[in-house]
Amino acid sequence: MNSDRSSSTSPLKRTHTESESESEYAAYLGVGSDALAFPPRLKDEFQTDFCKLLLSGNCAFRLAEAPYWRYFFTKWIPGSELPSRQAVSGRILDAEADRVVEGMKIHLQGRYGTGQSDGWKSISKASIIASMVNAEYDPYILHSHDVTEQPKTAENLLKIVDAEIDFCEKVLNIILAAWCTDGGGDCAKMRRLLRAKRPDLATPHCWSHQIRLTVGDYLKAKLPVVGVLDVALEVIKWFNNHTGALALLRQEQQRQYGRVLTLFRPVPTRWTSHYLSGDRLIETEDAMRVCIVTSKAKLVTCAGKERSQVEKAKNLLGKLEEPLFWSLLREARTHLEPLAIACNATQGDNARLDVVLVTLGNLYHVYSDTSRFDETRDLYILAIVLNPFLRLAPLRKNNPLFTRQSLWQMFKRNYIRMIEMPTPADVTALYAAFIEYLSGIGEWSDEAMGLEEIAQMAEHSGNPINMMTIWRGIDTHDVSGANGLVKFALRLFAIVPNSAGVERLFSLLGIVQTKHRNRLGVEKSRKVVLVKAHINRTHGTG
Repeated sequence: MNSDRSSSTSPLKRTHTESESESEYAAYLGVGSDALAFPPRLKDEFQTDFCKLLLSGNCAFRLAEAPYWRYFFTKWIPGSELPSRQAVSGRILDAEADRVVEGMKIHLQGRYGTGQSDGWKSISKASIIASMVNAEYDPYILHSHDVTEQPKTAENLLKIVDAEIDFCEKVLNIILAAWCTDGGGDCAKMRRLLRAKRPDLATPHCWSHQIRLTVGDYLKAKLPVVGVLDVALEVIKWFNNHTGALALLRQEQQRQYGRVLTLFRPVPTRWTSHYLSGDRLIETEDAMRVCIVTSKAKLVTCAGKERSQVEKAKNLLGKLEEPLFWSLLREARTHLEPLAIACNATQGDNARLDVVLVTLGNLYHVYSDTSRFDETRDLYILAIVLNPFLRLAPLRKNNPLFTRQSLWQMFKRNYIRMIEMPTPADVTALYAAFIEYLSGIGEWSDEAMGLEEIAQMAEHSGNPINMMTIWRGIDTHDVSGANGLVKFALRLFAIVPNSAGVERLFSLLGIVQTKHRNRLGVEKSRKVVLVKAHINRTHGTG
């Protein structure tokens, strides 16, 4: 009774309709309901920015024609006109990709760089060869080629790489120092063919791939400490596949740590994941052991009713109760940790030859296998020597390979191969400059090269020391004589011995080419990633 009277006497609240809100917003903007369309130049700019908005958010092109999107922009940006999906994915995307390439021509002109290429199979099962150029530690996308219908041979790969080298040198005006691929059969042969055709280019293989292969070799070893990783994987899979057991573990984690630690399996495409997966399991040791002690019967019940399921649960939980399991897992983590560090050090865009050699110095089983260096071994040693913060310090003093005269001969033969044949007068000047540099005297002293100030600036900015900046700072632009040492150092430190940048490109392509967007062509996908990379470089990734 009271509720009826209350409802009849209470005044009804007036609600705004969408049309009233639109009129109110139009009045706020000072425009009428029939807002004037953007002028042509502003319209083109708006539609270009709209295309970039879609790309930056990994949105499908079809959203340009989605009714609510059109309603939203009409309501909140009067006068705007969304382009069609065909225009966004065609004319507008092509024009923006061309603008990015024009900007690359200006920014990369005269810079030193390393080319990189690798293969990938897309979601639509197309075989793709993609290439990038690392220009002084900054990666840029070049081209991608659909080679699904072509034989997978070194000769065909060389044709692609030749075309990319021409584009880099003749269009972008980059001074190429090297071309890097992984160590696969076709890639290795292609590098040998390229070396014969272009002896001035270094052709290192990808050291991040090599470290990953080393991890693979370790995981194949028939040792108890390696076998425990298989048990750890079964433990992770078992908890993640049984929600009741996982809930009990998470409750114990929350009680002990105040947060939940996710158990995850290692995956081949994440090169440090075996170490991280084992490390995470070790982090949960206390919670897991307490959970087993207090709730073992419940955990077994979570496995299911079949006898085999119960036996498997009891077996796994029994292993987790054994101190030996956790002791072996910690030992395996100790083995994998330096490899994970080495992988991170060698897969960066700023990984140099000296970084690789110093990293391998900590991995004796890789460093002692000199066959992996092939004929580029000299360059790794010279990268250590020409790092002015290191010079001769890391080299063993009683090794005849590292005497000043031996290092000079090493420098001279690589200078001839990568730069030019010096005149007798240039040899004299180069020799004097090289020996003075090794001794750290005159114009090559730490003070003259400004090393202390450069180190302080790097520490203040939080960025790694840029060797290209150091050597470019003392470049006199002479094409011969003592300045040849500077020219050689610039070319040497432009070499980035990994193709990890292309792997990251494939990850971006995988985000663009999904199961729902599997009809996107190779070239269109490349343009999407090219423009998006430019947007991220300009505005950041958040």
